[in-house]
Amino acid sequence: MKDIPDVVPQSATMYEPLAVEVYTGPGGPIALDMSHADWRREIDSTNVMRLQQQLRDTQQKLEKERSTRMCQENKRKSVDKEREELIQKLEDVSKAKSQLEQQKIDMEASIRNLQYQLNEESEKCKNLEVLYNKTREQLSRKDDQFTLSTQQGSDPVFTFTSLLGTKPFTYGKFTKDLKWLLKQLSLWTGYTSHSFRRGGPSFGSRLGFLLEEEKDDLERQLTHEKSARLLQEQINEEQVKYQQSMCKDIKETDSEVTVISRMGTIVETKNQAMESIEKANLELNATKLELERLRSRSKDDHDMMATENDEIRKKIDDLKATMKINEEALAEASMKYNMELTGLSTENTKLKANLESERTTREKLESEVESLRHRLETTSAELSKAQDARNELERHGFSQQEDMNHQMERRDQELTRLQENNQNLLQRVSELDNKSNKLENELHIANATLIERTNQLSTIQRELDQRCINQETLEKELQKTKVENVRLQAKVANFQQEVVSLRQQLDDARVQAVGVGREEGDRFTMMLTTLREDHDKQRTVLEERNLALSEQLSHVKDELHSTTCQRAMLELQVHQLQDQVANVSREKGLTQASVDLATKAKEQNELECSRLKVEIEKLQAKLNASNEKHIEYQMKISKLTAKLEKAENHQTETYQHIIPGHGTTYRAKSGLEDYLQKLEIEKTNLEVQLKRETHKVEMLQQELNDSHKIRNSLEAMVNHLQDGKSSDDEKHVVTEKKSQRAVDVKKTAGLKLSAEQERIAELQKEVTLLKTHLKAAKKRLKLEEVNRKAQAEASLREQLEGKTRHLEAELSAVRSMEKSYSKLDKAKRKLEEDLSLYRSHVDNSFTEQSDLERLKAELEAKARLELNRKLEEVNIYLEEQARARDKLDRMRDINEAEMKKEFERSRNELLKELGTDDTQRFRSLYKTELQAREQLAKRLEKALKIQERAETLIDRQHKSGSIYGPVLENGWTSTVTKPTVSHGVNDTLSTKIQQELDKSIAKHLEKGPHIDIMPPARSLHESQLSPSAYKSSSDYLSVLKKNYYL
Repeated sequence: MKDIPDVVPQSATMYEPLAVEVYTGPGGPIALDMSHADWRREIDSTNVMRLQQQLRDTQQKLEKERSTRMCQENKRKSVDKEREELIQKLEDVSKAKSQLEQQKIDMEASIRNLQYQLNEESEKCKNLEVLYNKTREQLSRKDDQFTLSTQQGSDPVFTFTSLLGTKPFTYGKFTKDLKWLLKQLSLWTGYTSHSFRRGGPSFGSRLGFLLEEEKDDLERQLTHEKSARLLQEQINEEQVKYQQSMCKDIKETDSEVTVISRMGTIVETKNQAMESIEKANLELNATKLELERLRSRSKDDHDMMATENDEIRKKIDDLKATMKINEEALAEASMKYNMELTGLSTENTKLKANLESERTTREKLESEVESLRHRLETTSAELSKAQDARNELERHGFSQQEDMNHQMERRDQELTRLQENNQNLLQRVSELDNKSNKLENELHIANATLIERTNQLSTIQRELDQRCINQETLEKELQKTKVENVRLQAKVANFQQEVVSLRQQLDDARVQAVGVGREEGDRFTMMLTTLREDHDKQRTVLEERNLALSEQLSHVKDELHSTTCQRAMLELQVHQLQDQVANVSREKGLTQASVDLATKAKEQNELECSRLKVEIEKLQAKLNASNEKHIEYQMKISKLTAKLEKAENHQTETYQHIIPGHGTTYRAKSGLEDYLQKLEIEKTNLEVQLKRETHKVEMLQQELNDSHKIRNSLEAMVNHLQDGKSSDDEKHVVTEKKSQRAVDVKKTAGLKLSAEQERIAELQKEVTLLKTHLKAAKKRLKLEEVNRKAQAEASLREQLEGKTRHLEAELSAVRSMEKSYSKLDKAKRKLEEDLSLYRSHVDNSFTEQSDLERLKAELEAKARLELNRKLEEVNIYLEEQARARDKLDRMRDINEAEMKKEFERSRNELLKELGTDDTQRFRSLYKTELQAREQLAKRLEKALKIQERAETLIDRQHKSGSIYGPVLENGWTSTVTKPTVSHGVNDTLSTKIQQELDKSIAKHLEKGPHIDIMPPARSLHESQLSPSAYKSSSDYLSVLKKNYYL
């Protein structure tokens, strides 16, 4: 009978021989390989019931998996629908964006047109300033001539220089100057009429009549100019207001909604401005027609036109050069666009290759799914077989009850054995717990002893400091004793000299008074004997003390040798303990590093999950915003279409009303070119956005793959940690043993330290006793004994210094031991914390092998299902992307083709309209020129008639020889000069207006053919005139050309 893995571990312990368990793992089908005879003997009704329960559990699991699968499929379908809707919304948003940018381009074109009109007006102002300066110079010349002609008389003279002054020209003050000039002319006409009345009533009345006519003409010109100036000022104010409103709108409107809401007002203001411009143009044309009557120099005008045509041709050449540069830039842009298209095509090929590889993987996964289905079918077949076997077992169960009873008794015995084994194991576990508790208690005791030892060491350090201080005091006292010994030696030398002197005196005294000094000699001998006896006693006492001191020194030397040996042993032990502590700390660091890596990996996974959620929420918010924008753009598009229809209708009306409409066509052409450039820019922007979206999708796929890899690595780390758990347990046991050894060594070192401290205290007591004995002996001994004692004390001092040095070295070693012990305590505490954490982790994460196998099987099944689901989602997403890209490519091609067609169509229409507008404009210009020249011819005829009448009147007055001869002559000179002045004034105004007209015509004729219009009116009138009139008119024109040539 084969072994089948257990699904329910408790039942496996109850009935071990019967290993009939249904295993629904991922590997293979349910194994039921048992013979008929075994079934009859070993299967009981309880086992059959368990089999039924297991079968039911498996069926429930299968049903749950089916339901989860259906839910996942429904979710996938809903996600697919949402993606399709989002793609459609993105397309709509892109369309709305393109339309808004078109509107923006149109607004920019209108702003450019207004700027162009402002530039034109600024040029006109500059031209008027130049004309004003020239006219001022001419008037100053005429004024000089007039003053020279009127110097013979005593009448007052009106000068034009006082009128003009030396102030710079301003267009606003020009009308005031004209008014003042008219007043001066009226005064002058009154003066001339009064002067001519003296000569004769007929001549004065005629000349006054002529002057009044010229005055009326000037007043008419002034009124027309006033009206023109007012219209121009209104136009300028409207343009300034329009520009200010545009600037404010551009600055204030941060969103496109406000821009579109104000488009209506802008279009209305534009229409009003256009209407006012049209009115102004009409009035200007009227004023030009009236002022052109005074033009008398067609040849000069023709020359000016020729020069202007040359300048226009130069401008056209410059524009052609700029067009060529623009065409080259367009060619370069097209090349770049083609390169980008090739790059996109290569990326598409790469994506297709990736799709094919993913399809192959999907086919493999489908094959695996089919194999799993086949296994499920086999398991279902085996389940049916198991049910049949169950029925057979129920039939044979009654016959096998007796056998089963015997088997139950055997199993009961086995159960008792197992229970005993379990009890033994529990006892072992309790013993291990007790051992661990004992170890913990020992660790606490060791910590307490360490604290006590640290306190003892601090006391020892204090005592050593005190000893150092005592040694310093001893050294000072020794130096004092040396000084005192020197002093004593000097005193001894003095005493010896005194003794020698005393002996000599004694000898002399003996010689002189032997008899007298016997009694004194006896006394002296007695004193000497007593002194000798005292000296001998002191000598014996000192010898005994020296022997005791030598014995004590030998004993101290032996103790020092033993302490040095013990110190070496302690140092060796300390080194061993330090090595052990280092090894333990390394092992602990490795375990901590592994745990930190696992925690970091978990935190990274959590952060990635949170980041992905945040990104999904952002994408949803962006989609909602794009939907709202799409709705707003649709509303704006509808409004803009209505406004565009109105604008088109208005343009058609303006084309019908305005004849010189070449400027609008040129602007429309430039606007279309700008629109094409903007469309190309939009195209590049859309391609860049597509690339970004594809890159984002690739990054998300990479993140998914990384998350799967991290998950697998975490599972491997968990397995590795479980494997390292056992090794950590063994290492922990080893570290506990080492810590016990360190505690024992520490105890021995503490005992040795206490013994050494006691010895040091005894030595200190002995040193104090020796010091007291030395002080007493110094007083009693003589010079030789004092020198011996000093040498002995120096030797003792050196020995004591050596001892103190050894003791300081031992103290430093003890301090290092304290540091190592403190480190060991910290390591021990960390190990205890790790032990507690490890135990809690083991208690929480410990499971049986059967449960682990079952969980592994379930996790593998879930992982495979999730992988299949995710792979299907990825495939669907990639297919949708491919479809979306195909749609985008098709839409792009269609849009490009439509745009090209519309551009060609609009271009052809504009060319046609340009041709028709040019023909109409040139016809109208030719007609107006003919009318102007006819009017000039009529004016010349009138002037010649007036001149003939004036000549006849002058001849009559000469013949009659009246009293007022000189006055008349002076008057005649004034009349001759005055018409020239009046004609000069009119000529200056006419030249100003003519130049303005010529410039405006030249700007309209920038792209049209140049027609040289010759004046046809002069020949007609010259042929009809008489030779005298012809001569006078020619003289008059020559004078005018000399005086008023510009």
